[in-house]
Amino acid sequence: MNTLICIAAGPSLMRRDVAMCERAGLPIMVVNGAFMFAESIVVNGAFRFAESPEYHYAGDTRWWLRNYDQAQLWSQKFSIRADKYDQGFPGVRQMDRGTTEGFSTTWPVISTGKNSGYAAINLAYLLGFRRLILLGYDMKFTSDGKKHCHPDHPDSNPSEDTVDEWLRIFHKMAPEMKELGLDILNATRDTALECFPLVRLEEVI
Repeated sequence: MNTLICIAAGPSLMRRDVAMCERAGLPIMVVNGAFMFAESIVVNGAFRFAESPEYHYAGDTRWWLRNYDQAQLWSQKFSIRADKYDQGFPGVRQMDRGTTEGFSTTWPVISTGKNSGYAAINLAYLLGFRRLILLGYDMKFTSDGKKHCHPDHPDSNPSEDTVDEWLRIFHKMAPEMKELGLDILNATRDTALECFPLVRLEEVI
């Protein structure tokens, strides 16, 4: 089965987890703060953990304006078109925005789930991956309020209400993802996302 590791930027993500995947030679998709070895998608700030990601996903064109120079030159980069006036960023493939509470099976449309981690899963599906291992999908904050494995965004996003909404959509759509043939395992160290089987990373790689 075509396996991809999806790495988001939750606060529990550790560089040694990414390194373990690297050593195992598994493909990786990075979301918000991770890295890749064979094939990977990086989402937002996750690229800071990545050695050589195959794919890099950050849905917001403004993010690319701030961070493009730090992204790996060789990765395939993706974002979502905000509206008809969004011209995108050179070298970044713009996908079309689909429904919020859905799951697109049609290229180049991505359903967002209102968060980058969800959209990256949809992108992975469109790229042909059918077995996904999730890392850094905490979907909650630490006891001291930390939101990411990297410095928090200046606009204080997300809030606790925002994360609750993400979880609701994930739990609503998980059965449909399974029906479409996606086998999703959650290997995140500390997670509130319990609609997918929880596993230890060491056991699945």
